[in-house]
Amino acid sequence: MNQIKLSSQLQRGDFKLDFELAIPETGITVLFGPSGSGKTTLLRMLAGLEKYDHTQMSWGDEAWQSDAVFIPCHERDIGMVFQTPRLFAHLNVEQNLRYGMTRATQPASEYEFNELIRLLGLGSMLERDPSSLSGGQQQRVAIARALLMQPSLLLMDEPLSALDAKNKAEILPYLERLHQELRIPLVYVTHDLTETARLGDNLVLLDDGKVIAAGPMSSLLTDPELPLANRPDACMQFDLPVVSSDREYGLCELRFNDRVNLEFACTSSEPGSLRRVLIQAEGITLSGKSHKTSALNQVPVFVRESWSVGSSHEHVLLETIGDQLLIARITRKSARKLGVEVGSTLIASIKTSALRGSIR
Repeated sequence: MNQIKLSSQLQRGDFKLDFELAIPETGITVLFGPSGSGKTTLLRMLAGLEKYDHTQMSWGDEAWQSDAVFIPCHERDIGMVFQTPRLFAHLNVEQNLRYGMTRATQPASEYEFNELIRLLGLGSMLERDPSSLSGGQQQRVAIARALLMQPSLLLMDEPLSALDAKNKAEILPYLERLHQELRIPLVYVTHDLTETARLGDNLVLLDDGKVIAAGPMSSLLTDPELPLANRPDACMQFDLPVVSSDREYGLCELRFNDRVNLEFACTSSEPGSLRRVLIQAEGITLSGKSHKTSALNQVPVFVRESWSVGSSHEHVLLETIGDQLLIARITRKSARKLGVEVGSTLIASIKTSALRGSIR
């Protein structure tokens, strides 16, 4: 079991890291926190880019760093993708990719090379110069180059932070496809909450050099004791099975719980396949009873907790019949008019257009 175990009591000037952490061997683990919280330093520790004092780290049974041992970056079985692609300008796309293969201890086969080209949609770009590609296309090449090293662990340091909204939207489906088809763990640094929830399975929440929470993404997003539930862009994450697909209206029906299915906008999906769905807190409206509305999804809920967020809004923690947790972001005035209080029963209406997601 190749779990990553890492602990550090690093002191550098005014900055201090003090944590003990285990990262699962599967899925995407997101390192999330404000600037200066220690995300990139932690990633550099995992990469072995430099030796840190008072730091212990292991990958499965292999010690990567201890008081007596330090395995440098080039001897660790990892791939790394940075904020910028760092492609060789004098080489075309295929030459950039094959250069990465020559640096690998066990390079990818031609079959694996072609499969990765297909997976990341690079087939039409192989002869092009990097300068002719969009930012999103360049990052896809950088990701492919890292994976052609055949790593056991992939590290990504804010790979979308330098991209505009259009290029982010272009590359996110490819990252989701990697999650579906690759079987290696991925550690991903970001400061974007929607990106975090869309891609991540596990979450490490950092603040001021400390790990304040770590665990499954879906449960930490709705924890009222954590800062994520207090943000204006608070959201929830669900992996839901497809019940049916309505091609006429471009909708899928997803099993939410034993009483409720959700309508979700999608081109087509096979029944039984999973869709990852994000529900934004601001996309939920509350009412005292079911009523006619343009929102296709109406979910019976009861109020577990509510609290003020800023001067004008309130976040309401809701529980469904199936024990799922939702957070609704409504104005304080609306909460008073509705009579929101702990234990009250309400209807949560969720517009289909407010749902975001992907195939899992």
